[in-house]
Amino acid sequence: MLSVNAVTFDIDGIRILDDVTFSIPAGEKVGLVGANGSGKSTLLQLIAGRRKPTSGSIQFIGGGAIGYLPQVPFDTGNATVFDMLARGASGWTAARDAMERALEQLSAEGEPSNDHMGRYAESVDAFEAAGGWAVEARIAAIRDGLGLGSISDAQPFLQLSGGQKTRVMLGALLISEPSLILLDEPTNYLDLPALEWLESFVLRSPVSMLVVSHDRRFLDTTVTRILELDDRTHTLRSFPGNYSFYAHERARERRQHEMAYQDQQDAIARTEAAIRKLDQAASGIEQETIHFHYRKVAKGIARRATVQKHRLERDLASEDHLERPENDKPIYLDGIVGAAFSDRRTLIAAEGLSIAPGDCTILRGVDLIIRGGDRIAIVGDNGSGKTSLLRTLLGEIEPAAGRVYRAPGIQFGYLNQELLRSGVPLKSTVLEALRSVDASSETELRNLLAQFHFAGDDVFKPVGELSAGERIRLELARMASAGANVLVLDEPTSHLDLPAIEQLESALRRYPGTIVAVSHDRAFLDRVGFDTFYETRDGRLQETSSTIWAKA
Repeated sequence: MLSVNAVTFDIDGIRILDDVTFSIPAGEKVGLVGANGSGKSTLLQLIAGRRKPTSGSIQFIGGGAIGYLPQVPFDTGNATVFDMLARGASGWTAARDAMERALEQLSAEGEPSNDHMGRYAESVDAFEAAGGWAVEARIAAIRDGLGLGSISDAQPFLQLSGGQKTRVMLGALLISEPSLILLDEPTNYLDLPALEWLESFVLRSPVSMLVVSHDRRFLDTTVTRILELDDRTHTLRSFPGNYSFYAHERARERRQHEMAYQDQQDAIARTEAAIRKLDQAASGIEQETIHFHYRKVAKGIARRATVQKHRLERDLASEDHLERPENDKPIYLDGIVGAAFSDRRTLIAAEGLSIAPGDCTILRGVDLIIRGGDRIAIVGDNGSGKTSLLRTLLGEIEPAAGRVYRAPGIQFGYLNQELLRSGVPLKSTVLEALRSVDASSETELRNLLAQFHFAGDDVFKPVGELSAGERIRLELARMASAGANVLVLDEPTSHLDLPAIEQLESALRRYPGTIVAVSHDRAFLDRVGFDTFYETRDGRLQETSSTIWAKA
């Protein structure tokens, strides 16, 4: 069992986690959620032993190893796929390497010495004790289960796609046979087959798991409890049930908070009105008479007003006083909405398209028509050509064959996986990034940025210091300024926390124009309301049923 007791963690005097306490019994699957920057990855690193808490204790009772899958791969040097997988069996790898060195020394001698023969025999015994060739067979089985069977053992790890890297690192973790698994955003870059495999693995595994994920469908399927880290208080709360139960409970609490806050504000207003009446009455009496008795009455009324003022001040300063509920302000795409095509004209038409980035054909015979108001989702396995198709439709990649028609006046708003791959210098401020596409006055630019939640000094924040959610909002603001009339989104939720994803979904639901999106986020595909789905498979683009993907 994992036991985390009163853990506090500070960095340079800044509180990241405050009095965090929870436990995970054997076999339980728990989700960990919170806004970006709330300390989720830090908490996993503390549990994995990669950091030390400022105070408090972390114990893993019952023995066994802790397996940790970080969100960002560690430095891998020139490691191959097999090297990375074998890291999950480090003792076995060391024993195998020692046996191979002993064999080389033995083979280098014409007449092997007794010492070398003895060392070789010892190395063979150590290798067998570490699992022998059965470990290599287990590595192969796990590699095949993760859909990595077609990748050569000698393939450099750094040359793999994001999804392939995640699966290789997950494979190494599984090979280590841990008693507790920590997963930090394991669904990033995974296609649907890999997602379904991972869900099945988590459900079937007897191992305890703590999972950080923004994939709501994944959390709904796999976990039975949600831990929430609050980025304001740095504290942790526990909610029974999956993500949907958690979201329902948080919404209920918010409604109760809003009603209680309004009742409190009404009570404050009534008290303030009573104080004003007493003040006015006392002042009126003092101004209208010099009679001792009536001036004494006025002083008494004034004292009553003062007592009520002090009581109100104490109430406002007490712990029972409710703060205003945080308002999750929606993002409004007004500038983009005004430019959207309102009719069903043909905006993009691809005919007989072949796509071959790097001289390797990945899609052929693509026929596609996109009209005003269409909401098209493009899905498929990693590496099947989804992003290359988008870039060809945009005109960033020239087709190897066929042609693409783009209607006059079309202005793309492209949100790509790397976020600001649009050439904006990271040292530029938010205001400068917007000014690069809009020559309006500073006042007008700041008014537009305020619609995307950049207020006050936020507009002077360097682009390189923005969170993923802030970068998404900035790109949407740039689209609005540029008059984008077709939105092209490539995995738009990959780097966002759950509040930012829900804001983006809400904005896109209200947008009446054309959207073309690549995504593996099943909840996103469902909630935005895509009406047509295409799948890239076996070098082709074909229409597919939405129920296979959005409802999967």
